[in-house]
Amino acid sequence: MKKRILATVLSLFLLVVATTVPTSALNAHDHDEMELTSSSSESNPVMISEAIPADVCTNHQPTLATCTSPSVCKNCGVIIGVAWGHDFTTATCTASSTCRRCGLIKSPALGHNYTTATCTNGSHCTRCGASGGFALGHNYTPPTCTSFEKCTRCGSLGRSPLGHNYTQATCTNRSTCTRCGAGSGSPLGHNFTAATCTSPGRCTRCGTTSGYASGHTYKDATCTSPRTCTKCGNMQGGPLGHSPGAGTPRRCYRCGKYL
Repeated sequence: MKKRILATVLSLFLLVVATTVPTSALNAHDHDEMELTSSSSESNPVMISEAIPADVCTNHQPTLATCTSPSVCKNCGVIIGVAWGHDFTTATCTASSTCRRCGLIKSPALGHNYTTATCTNGSHCTRCGASGGFALGHNYTPPTCTSFEKCTRCGSLGRSPLGHNYTQATCTNRSTCTRCGAGSGSPLGHNFTAATCTSPGRCTRCGTTSGYASGHTYKDATCTSPRTCTKCGNMQGGPLGHSPGAGTPRRCYRCGKYL
């Protein structure tokens, strides 16, 4: 009798518990089992041999397409899309050509292509414009009497010609430039004075003498005049004086003058 009573009480207790437990707990348990099954299938992808046939798969789960691989259904393996293909950047002087999606390098950086620096422009890259050095500056040759100052690199002209700096012409040399030695004109030639009794001819410009002194040409002394040069008037000695002769009136026998 006691056993029947205990069995009846236990049955009633279980009935009360069953009616009071919420159904959400059971649903949560079922949901956990579904997630566990899903995660296990993702961590262990279905092999093609084990895949669901394509004509049976009704819920395709596409993988993410890449540059070289198309999108494929995880369940049945059917190809859903196409590979994206690489999207390469343009190579620059310092950066290689690289796929924007996967990072694959197609070609290395080009490197700079520098121009040659000139007198007025620095070296620069023809691709990116980067500077490669400073302008060289002009390398001028000195100007001459007839030529401009000129750059040996680019040929540009600088200062004007200096012009000739001529010396004075002399009796025997023509005018000459002190910078370049160029001659101008002709020698002046000597300008000789006439020779005198005691001096040869002499150039009035340079003092050079020519020939000999002409020497004196004396006329004889007279009673009242000494011996005198007819060219220069140089006198030599003294007058001879009168020499009176005999007779009256007295008369100089040299000059005939009456005394």
